Amino acid sequence: MLDFSWGQIVLVGAAALIFIGPKELPGALRTLGQWMGKARAMAREFQGNIDEMIRESELDQLKKEVQKIESGELAREIEQTIDPKGEMSKALAAPDISLEPSTGTPSAATIEPPATTTTNPFGETPPPNAAASETIPAASETPPAAATPPPRSATG
Repeated sequence: MLDFSWGQIVLVGAAALIFIGPKELPGALRTLGQWMGKARAMAREFQGNIDEMIRESELDQLKKEVQKIESGELAREIEQTIDPKGEMSKALAAPDISLEPSTGTPSAATIEPPATTTTNPFGETPPPNAAASETIPAASETPPAAATPPPRSATG
């Protein structure tokens, strides 16, 4: 606050004693003390009001932060900071799989399997895409009878 040395205090006291006089010096010092007390009280009140305003502004700021968290705005801000173009969210998103074919894309029934060159048990090679040209019976239809070799005779 104010930095007075003992020499300066003695000089001010001697000047007050000369100009005010010894009779009225105690009353003047009492009045000076009352003014100092009022000034300190006003300074405390001012400081308290400033502290209260700071606390209220901090509370308002905290309240806004809590509302941000509750509304999900903070999550969006974090997401925008981490992935501004949305590339990671697209990569992590589950593909849209539906049972009904969408327009413009071939359905699963019309997609032909790739050509394979396998041999059947009789050693013949089927023509390419032979499996795709075969018709698959519906669940209500009975499957065609399987070709079975003729039974062997015991004599022959």
